[in-house]
Amino acid sequence: MKILFDLLTDPLGLPINPIIEWIIMIIIGEIAYRIAFYIVGESGASGTEARLAHWSIRIFIYFIIWAVARAVIWVIRNWKLCLLISSSIIGTICICIFAVFIMRFIKKHKKVNGNA
Repeated sequence: MKILFDLLTDPLGLPINPIIEWIIMIIIGEIAYRIAFYIVGESGASGTEARLAHWSIRIFIYFIIWAVARAVIWVIRNWKLCLLISSSIIGTICICIFAVFIMRFIKKHKKVNGNA
């Protein structure tokens, strides 16, 4: 299973300095190992079942943490784009809320003037 793990995780990389990438990937691998070890240890499994569970959980956790790290690096590198997108979304929401309040105000005053 170690060979399969290495084959699956070897092409994964981060778009940063290779030395920093190597350090981060070691940390990600260690975190995945400890989480898998804890989960399998708590389940009480043993033998082949435990090995398969450990490696399956470890690969899954490794991919999740790698994807989060990759997303964080992308956001840090593209912070201007993220700011533009988020401010556009917030601006659109504010305009929609403002339009709803104006429409409610007009609807309320039409009823009052129409009944008088």
